[in-house]
Amino acid sequence: MILFENEANCASVDPEIFFPKSRGGYDFMPALKTICGSCYAKDECLDYAIRHSVMGYWGNTTEQQRRAIRRKLGIRPEPLLEREREYDLSDDSSRRSVGVGDI
Repeated sequence: MILFENEANCASVDPEIFFPKSRGGYDFMPALKTICGSCYAKDECLDYAIRHSVMGYWGNTTEQQRRAIRRKLGIRPEPLLEREREYDLSDDSSRRSVGVGDI
């Protein structure tokens, strides 16, 4: 289980709003910015989304924004394993945590 998923602001929100409905983008962008922008887990969520190639709105960023962040920081996302549910917090010096201040 991802450590922040049950207590983050998004835990009680319909998950469908976190995925674009059309090529034009997210239908609920103002709500997403409010939900994610004030969430205590935003940095953890962003770090997870940067390290893995997840779809949807995570850590107050879109997929396109995360691709740009990865390019800028030279990060190659790790593949998600069969519905990966554990967030690895081990002290691995080869893994760099990404936070809002890195963007």
